[in-house]
Amino acid sequence: MAKKQTIICDEVIEGHIFVYGEIIPWQDEKAKEYGGVNLKDVVNQINNNKEATKLVVHVHSPGGDVWEGFAIQDGLIVTGKQIG
Repeated sequence: MAKKQTIICDEVIEGHIFVYGEIIPWQDEKAKEYGGVNLKDVVNQINNNKEATKLVVHVHSPGGDVWEGFAIQDGLIVTGKQIG
């Protein structure tokens, strides 16, 4: 006789991160005014989604600074949340 499996579904709470604009290395508060996105902006968005168990990342960018892009990726990974 096969064993029954009980699957417990944890509620998934989605948070949304928006990377809209050129990825720039300058950590200026006004980067968004110039159409740029930086690590500081993404970290602020992560902090505004503390209750989320999954982060959905929306990207609309012509590109930009590669190292800043890696920093943003690392910032998302260290949250320990599911990234989609």
